[in-house]
Amino acid sequence: FIGSPAMNILPATIDKSGDPTVVSHVGGRKATVPIATPASVKGASVSFGVRPEDLMIATGTDYLFEGTVDYVEQLGEVQLVYVDIGRSELPLVTKLPGNVEVKRGAALRLNADAGDLHIFDADGHSFTLHEAEARAA
Repeated sequence: FIGSPAMNILPATIDKSGDPTVVSHVGGRKATVPIATPASVKGASVSFGVRPEDLMIATGTDYLFEGTVDYVEQLGEVQLVYVDIGRSELPLVTKLPGNVEVKRGAALRLNADAGDLHIFDADGHSFTLHEAEARAA
């Protein structure tokens, strides 16, 4: 994937195919993604992706990820925040404004707009409405 920092990619399972698609990921959290998928992919193992710049601090009880801040990389106007969300691989990375106070060890909940979420099949191909319709045919 192109970009720096790289897109956050997590293992997930399709819980509900159709439009929208519902996936479960780390810790059993569920995400509704506005992408149509064929019924044949229900239960499939997929990759769930979200770009660091699309993650934001969640307000309220609706959130995608919950974890602890591992470290913060200050880059002036922005900062990269690395969050341990309980998976053994790399931490989740979010890009936040530099003036947002985030401290190492703090609990953090993150969310993203549904349109900024991505699903990839086992071959790394992104599900889009067009591709999902073609796969169903």
